[in-house]
Amino acid sequence: MASIYKPTLLFITVLSIFLPLMSNAAGLVPCGGEGEADCTTCDFFVMTKGAIDFIIIDLVTPLAALFVVTAGIILFTSGGSDNQISLAKRMLYGVIIGALIIYGAWLIVDSILLMLTGSGADQPAGFPWPWHTIKC
Repeated sequence: MASIYKPTLLFITVLSIFLPLMSNAAGLVPCGGEGEADCTTCDFFVMTKGAIDFIIIDLVTPLAALFVVTAGIILFTSGGSDNQISLAKRMLYGVIIGALIIYGAWLIVDSILLMLTGSGADQPAGFPWPWHTIKC
């Protein structure tokens, strides 16, 4: 019974933190509502970009911070227990590696596209706008 208590408490805490953010997701579909234009193919890409931005910025970053804090609390309250110390280390390494993979993938794609198009940071030459923005 005690093994179910901690994950349930963590889930309720995370849900109460992120539920207000999810209520702002009503603007995910940028078209087709009352008083809005009909949907086009470009609106699909705008919606996809909005979903990816929500996951990377609004979900991954706070969750990573939450798990780093949780790992720190477990480490400081371990009392010298080898199991608790190894749990905290595994949690911290997992968060760091996961964040590096997520943000590193974006950086690699950005760097490759800038090299292929000959663009600079302040003046993109290959694309009429930065690749990670969508203009309809």
